[in-house]
Amino acid sequence: MADESNLMSPGVLGIPIALLLSFGIWYKSRPVVAYPLPPQPKSYPIIGNLFSIPTEDQHIGFLEIGKKLKSSIYCLKAFSATIVVLNSLEDAVNLLERRSSIYSDRTPPPMVSRPSLLNWGGFVALLGYNDRWKKSRKLMHPWLNKKAVEAFYPSQQLQARLLLQRLLLSSEGIHTSDQVDAELTLATILARSIYGYSVESVNDPFVQNFRIATDNLAEASLPSNFLANVFPAMSYIPAWLPGAGWKRTAQEWRKQQEYAVDTWYYWTKEKILAGEGEHSIIRSLIADAKELGLEADEIDDYVKQIAITLMIGGTDTSSSSALAFFSVMVRFPEVQARAQREIDSVTGGDRLPTMDDRPMLPYVGRLFEEVLRWCPPVPSGLPHGCFQDDSYKEYRIPKGSTVHSIGNIWAINYDAEIYKNPYEFDPDRYIDPNVPVPPTFGFGRRLCPGIHYAHAALFIMIASVLATFDINPSPNPEAENFEQKKVKDSAKITIRPSPFGLKLTPRSARAQELIKAGALS
Repeated sequence: MADESNLMSPGVLGIPIALLLSFGIWYKSRPVVAYPLPPQPKSYPIIGNLFSIPTEDQHIGFLEIGKKLKSSIYCLKAFSATIVVLNSLEDAVNLLERRSSIYSDRTPPPMVSRPSLLNWGGFVALLGYNDRWKKSRKLMHPWLNKKAVEAFYPSQQLQARLLLQRLLLSSEGIHTSDQVDAELTLATILARSIYGYSVESVNDPFVQNFRIATDNLAEASLPSNFLANVFPAMSYIPAWLPGAGWKRTAQEWRKQQEYAVDTWYYWTKEKILAGEGEHSIIRSLIADAKELGLEADEIDDYVKQIAITLMIGGTDTSSSSALAFFSVMVRFPEVQARAQREIDSVTGGDRLPTMDDRPMLPYVGRLFEEVLRWCPPVPSGLPHGCFQDDSYKEYRIPKGSTVHSIGNIWAINYDAEIYKNPYEFDPDRYIDPNVPVPPTFGFGRRLCPGIHYAHAALFIMIASVLATFDINPSPNPEAENFEQKKVKDSAKITIRPSPFGLKLTPRSARAQELIKAGALS
């Protein structure tokens, strides 16, 4: 009979301990493939869920699919591509923020990035998680962080006051939202800050060129617009072949984007080299790029792409938010009146608001956040890419998956578990510290770098308009056909309210005096 003391020897005890440790190591490092993919709609051989991918109003389509599948996370497969959709804030935060080290990639659409097509692979918002993207972000951060953007407050304030003057001069002729030149105001603010360029009118060549570039980029980015985004090999098709008109279009767009990217950058650079011009982001970026160790040709390439990215991204999204503000004021006059009372309590009705007043205007700040929740300019966000196999909630997320996207912002913004009565416009919901501000600007390492700049520009514009104008439905019969809808259908990444009728009226004779004197003060 064996000696029982031998059964308790260290060598014998080590066996079960080793087995337990081995099991623990295996369990943590077990292949992700052991898990299934997230739920998905009906799938077909080869094409997968291709017919389930929304081609219009993706933000709404993504939300509806999730409801049918009864899951806040699901996937769509098309050929070899996997799209993972996140319809909840919890999932978006868990993956895109807490695991941002592996969910910060981005695959630019072939129609945009391929040299034979638009050749716009340097557009910063579409860069992959690579060395160029990291250097670009490092260059932008010192000039776009919360403290740094204060240097641009005077310019933003000036342009807001010039907007008031334009609105006053044309208020009798404004009957619909498309007559409010919010886009011009935002373009002017950004052009001055980024390029040191003064936009003169809506017909300014600077505005015209970047507007065309914006439209072309948006059209080229959506998979539903060009088959080359689904079948990248199509980029090798010769442009002269019958049926290849799309490629000739891409080549025309490439010439236009190169003109827009280069012309205004080198205009600014010439001013800088000549010792002329004013403070601009480009001037600062060039100086910092030299310290980063970039060569001369690299500096030009990096800085001009950063500049056009900020210009396009800032104007398109911010003008959408500005129009959403006007839409909300028409629909909810009681909200407008309360915001005006708060502004009057600070200014006494005897001066225009400034950025220094911002801490004393909490309701206006909450109103602004609610506008962003109500009509997020990029409702389905820009997709994140996962660059290694991962698992989440016992689902498998394969390497190379496109994670859509900032977690489908629209679904998050209208989640009743986060925002009670989400279809009500309620700025006071943010008084509760447990209610988060809407994730309009993204998550994790892909958070929009211009968040603080955009917040400031839109805040001073909103406060200035509310201080001086009443915004009401238009009494003009010509505006009756402009129905007050939530958003318009769009084949682009951004959305904005459908055209709507409105009437702008100066609040008082004193308000008119302040507007006329505003740009001089």
